Amino acid sequence: MFCKSCKNPLPKKAEQAGYCVYCGKPISKSLAWVRWTAGVIVLGIGLGVIAYFLLLRSGGTGQPDLVIQDVSWSPSEPTAGEEVVFNVTIKNRGGGGSDSSTVSFYVDGSPKKSERTDSVGGGRTTTLTFTWVAQRGSPKIRVVADPDNAITEIDETNNGTEVVLGEIAVVVQFHLTGPDGYDWYAVCKGEAVTRHEGTAANHSITVTASAEDWEAILGDQWSVFSAWSSGRLTVDGDMMLLMELSSSILELL
Repeated sequence: MFCKSCKNPLPKKAEQAGYCVYCGKPISKSLAWVRWTAGVIVLGIGLGVIAYFLLLRSGGTGQPDLVIQDVSWSPSEPTAGEEVVFNVTIKNRGGGGSDSSTVSFYVDGSPKKSERTDSVGGGRTTTLTFTWVAQRGSPKIRVVADPDNAITEIDETNNGTEVVLGEIAVVVQFHLTGPDGYDWYAVCKGEAVTRHEGTAANHSITVTASAEDWEAILGDQWSVFSAWSSGRLTVDGDMMLLMELSSSILELL
């Protein structure tokens, strides 16, 4: 700030005194006010810029942003009828905390289960576990955080993720009893059916019959259904699925 009369720079004490220390002439109070106001504005802008960058570092806004960070499952290659455990990691990518919310689990678009999460702070994660009995086919698993949009978030379109387990096989274990008995199993995966000797580690259906009755079935003296209805053959598992697969299995023999 300069004196309008002598053009000399005015120190702060001159502004406070109201006159120029060089020429002694009074100075305008309005000029001092302008200088003070400008300083306040500059300070406010600087503080605003600092606050903005701190906000960006904390997540962009003070709102939460829930996403499904990871989905893993065990066993990695389940067979039909086997229980699968899914571990789901939910992350809050926003700067604000999220209250307890719902996470839903879908198989091929059909809702199966929902669980509640704990509150999740900004930048933090939480985990949930879902169980599902595997079924034949190639199911699509979808997990969605806050499916009803009960939590106000930065982005309401990024709450879900989808994984594909791959083709799930049906394993049919045959236990043939008697003097000539033996064990074998068929693996039905998609359109392919393969035979294996011995006992499967995990199987979907177990068929038990005497070796003699089994030979009668192979010789067309009995159908699988008639042997089952007469009690000569027992089935532990899905009988309807076995009937669906029986023609493909019998072609192996």
